[in-house]
Amino acid sequence: MTVTKDDLQAFQRFADEKLTSGGAESLVDLVCQWEAHRDSQETIADILESHADIEAGRVKPLDEAFADVRKKMGLTE
Repeated sequence: MTVTKDDLQAFQRFADEKLTSGGAESLVDLVCQWEAHRDSQETIADILESHADIEAGRVKPLDEAFADVRKKMGLTE
């Protein structure tokens, strides 16, 4: 993954907050915490997006979705 300036700025903000509160033992620890934080934030964003899809009716039952895939692949039910 290519690191962008936005990534670096986000890490700097995160690191500043952690260092202010005494929440890092080392630079490696700080990077690990940041990666875990980013992963958590991405997961939360994905869950919220999925919930919005459900609320907006942009989903279908799993059996219908699998039937569509089988049909596209030319498989019988």
